[in-house]
Amino acid sequence: MSATVIEWVRAKGKQTRERALKLVDDLDDAQLGWRPSPGAHSIAWTLWHMARADDNFQSGVRGRPLQGRIARLCAARVRGG
Repeated sequence: MSATVIEWVRAKGKQTRERALKLVDDLDDAQLGWRPSPGAHSIAWTLWHMARADDNFQSGVRGRPLQGRIARLCAARVRGG
């Protein structure tokens, strides 16, 4: 994979993380943990899943997983409620 493609993937990943964090920045724990129905995922779980998917994808590109801010933030919120 060329360096240009890798840089593009990194930039898009960073852009996605920044947008996701901006969208949820003003939400409290109760809002992040809210589920539209009993079987549905919460916002926090969905963000955590996005972060893990990004980690897994980036690990293939970089050769090691990312441990980004969004993964830590969302994991803490999911555990807390």
